[in-house]
Amino acid sequence: APSPAWNGLKGRIDAAMIKASIPDYTERHFYICGTPAFVAGLQSVLEKELSLHSELIHCEGFEGY
Repeated sequence: APSPAWNGLKGRIDAAMIKASIPDYTERHFYICGTPAFVAGLQSVLEKELSLHSELIHCEGFEGY
């Protein structure tokens, strides 16, 4: 559970969170690192829901979790 002192965003990163937090997201590069499931899920949000070109998305997965 998040620390009660944390005032930042909480929850799953989705298209709505990205749009609200990064208004110029279509002009940004995204770097995703984490478990393979996390990387695949966020990459899908960026490509399918936000229609970002794959050249703007950089991924690295950590195996063994």
